[in-house]
Amino acid sequence: MNMTKTTTRVGGNLLSRMTILVVMLCCATVCLHAQGGRTITGIVTESDGNPMIGVSVTIKGTHVGGITNLEGRYTINAKTGDVLVFNFIGYVTEERTVSQNVTSINLRMMESTTDLEEVVVVGYGQQKKESVVASINTITFKELAITGRGLSNSLAGQLAGIISIQPSGEPGYDDSNFWIRGVSSFAGGTNPLIIIDGIPRSKTDMNNIPVDEIETFSVLKDASATSVYGAEGANGVVLVTTKRGLLQKTSISANIEHSIRTPLRIPHSLDSYRTLSLYNEATWNEAGNPLTGWLPTYDETTLEKYRTGADPDLYPNTNWLDLLKGHTNVSRYTINFRGGGERVKFFASGAYYTEDGLYNSNTVENYDANLKYERYNLRSNIDIELTKTTEMSIDLSGYFVKQNAPMTTSDNMWSIISMSPRYLFPMVYSDGSFAEHPVYSAGSVGTAERANPYNLLNNMGYTKNWEVTVQSRVNLKQKLDVITNGLSWRGAVSFDAVTQ
Repeated sequence: MNMTKTTTRVGGNLLSRMTILVVMLCCATVCLHAQGGRTITGIVTESDGNPMIGVSVTIKGTHVGGITNLEGRYTINAKTGDVLVFNFIGYVTEERTVSQNVTSINLRMMESTTDLEEVVVVGYGQQKKESVVASINTITFKELAITGRGLSNSLAGQLAGIISIQPSGEPGYDDSNFWIRGVSSFAGGTNPLIIIDGIPRSKTDMNNIPVDEIETFSVLKDASATSVYGAEGANGVVLVTTKRGLLQKTSISANIEHSIRTPLRIPHSLDSYRTLSLYNEATWNEAGNPLTGWLPTYDETTLEKYRTGADPDLYPNTNWLDLLKGHTNVSRYTINFRGGGERVKFFASGAYYTEDGLYNSNTVENYDANLKYERYNLRSNIDIELTKTTEMSIDLSGYFVKQNAPMTTSDNMWSIISMSPRYLFPMVYSDGSFAEHPVYSAGSVGTAERANPYNLLNNMGYTKNWEVTVQSRVNLKQKLDVITNGLSWRGAVSFDAVTQ
């Protein structure tokens, strides 16, 4: 019993001593900070002058601080050079530096309206987010910034109400088909209206804009949002706004991306020996499984030559899937210049994109039949303040596309590669001569399955396509405040040129 009381008394004394020690350390910390400082007082008010209660006032980089009282007043010990941070939920955080001989700092805090003041691109211009009641989704280039050629391939999963299907993976022809809130018609057009910087453009033009040039990407979905476009906006409207100059020192940004794409699934073909062995078994089954009097189409000696590869010219085991590479490469290089002064602002951009195909062609000098896509982009957006009431914008953009492909379409090439038996003929005979099935005749109906895929890829020629597109826009805005405040007039002229 006595031992229990003694133990309790020792524990209580130890707890009291630790409490006193913590309090002394806290007091010492405050005293150390106060040395060489002075008392700073002030009043914090709202924008209308009413005092603010509970505003946090702290010294930046420390835990020293306090809050304002019922009258909005605060008191804090600080020294010259300290930065006071004023923070309150729903208001813009403010910082004030304590200057020499200053003992009072009053502050008027402003409400944080970042979300409500955010500008949304709508059909007839721009509108604050707080006043938008139509169904509009907007994303920035950061959400679209994935390694790929076309914007349409980046929409799936990014915007609500978008249905996107990519029908092909061939470089240059891999643009996705997309619909806004489903297919609106089974007889008429279903493509949405695409507006780029206020000018109607095609889906191809949209897909050839580098992501780094985009400021905002908006989709107008319901009738109230698209009504300004009339019948053309019946399938929805896509608004793309490119970047423009800012009042700032010229900033330069560069971006280099490289990705490796690998097919998720490639079928495997059966080798010649097992294929022909199963063929013998199939003919035996069709004959009723006779025990005598039946001769296989391919005897054991022939099958053994296929198995050992003793004569690849007469008994080939050609794996046509070797004409496909294990992966492809995609690269993108961009550089942007952005800045401007009081009178002139500018944004300039250059980009290069390249993507190769999946064919493993026998590349020799000046002959390459593999799929390849290259694109060069240039853009210049200039805003000029001609007078205090007159503004002019001059936009010039363009892209140059080079495409390379074999004469045979990708659909036919893939069909022949996947369907050609391995035992018919080799890719090339051992003496270097072309291998071909005697029944095959180019262009003849019913003989395509006997074509040599290697010859179609490497010996039948290839195509090269060039396309140059130049787009321009001149926009003029005249303020008419002399008539009534807020009235303005805007006009735009656009000219496009396409060469193939």
